[in-house]
Amino acid sequence: MDFPFTSLKQTARLVLEAEFDPQLPTRVLHRFAERGTLPLRFTATACERDGVRVEVEFTSTVEAARLLSRRLLNLPSARSVDLSFRRDAGLRRAA
Repeated sequence: MDFPFTSLKQTARLVLEAEFDPQLPTRVLHRFAERGTLPLRFTATACERDGVRVEVEFTSTVEAARLLSRRLLNLPSARSVDLSFRRDAGLRRAA
C-alpha cells in the first residue's frame, strides 16, 4: 500500500542508539556522502557507559529514509533506530 507523499521530499529525523563505537558517527555520515548530500542537523552523544546516540535530520523521500534506517540497523553495533517524518508547511498547503 502506498502512502500519500511517499515520493515527495520530507524532513526526516533518525535516532540511532548503539553500543559504543568511536567510528559510528563517521559511518553514519558516510551514508550521506554516498548520496552526495549533507544532513540538516547531526549530533552524536555518548550515553551510558557503553552507548552512543546519533540524531540526524535530513531531507529525503520516505522510501530513501526507510532504506537508510534499515542499512544503519544492520550495523553490528546498532541497538535501535527510530525514524519519523515532518512535512514542510509548503507541502501541507499543496495537499
